[in-house]
Amino acid sequence: MVRPAPTEKNYHIFYQMMAGLAPEERTSLGLEDYNIMDLSYLNTGDTRTDLQQDKERFNTWKSNLVILGIPCMDVLKVMAAILLLGNLKFAEGNGLELDLVGKEELRKIAKLLGVTPSLLHQGLTTRTHNVRGHLVKSSSDANVANSTRDALAKALYCRTVATIVKRANSLKRPALSGSMSSNESVHHEVASLHASTVGTAGSKKSSKSLAILR
Repeated sequence: MVRPAPTEKNYHIFYQMMAGLAPEERTSLGLEDYNIMDLSYLNTGDTRTDLQQDKERFNTWKSNLVILGIPCMDVLKVMAAILLLGNLKFAEGNGLELDLVGKEELRKIAKLLGVTPSLLHQGLTTRTHNVRGHLVKSSSDANVANSTRDALAKALYCRTVATIVKRANSLKRPALSGSMSSNESVHHEVASLHASTVGTAGSKKSSKSLAILR
């Protein structure tokens, strides 16, 4: 996902999203100044696209989310944050602090995920160790920080897909009396993954789950 081979594409939903977003959606997601070639997770692989086909498939995908009762904008915020994460680049600085390329992207990502830029930066550039039962934080080097960035992107993607699959599977079961409405439940699950995923080390991917967003 983070480094597709030169002859391969990233997940198709990303290209479809970039082709199908309305101007006002692009603006609200912080993608108004970007195309595929501006996004590091998309411009390193096969960038050939069929814009009309991608746009049609994106609109179909959005319609399917509506059928499932999933708030489309909540999902799009996560997808936009993933794409912008790829444009963050950490490099060794003169002192202990890392140099960051992509400060504007950091601000946009933090807004999309519902966290502060400082918290996001801290989550990407520090590590927590267990030393004799005590949690100790230390600064990451540039390689580790960049790997953490990629791990966060993968975790956000996988947890979003898992939420969609969980919702699709729930349609096969009758709702329990006294529980919150299905739409409220999904909205809560998608929205809550934003902040909780910051700083995680990623998660395993299910081929069944990933097919939902291909």
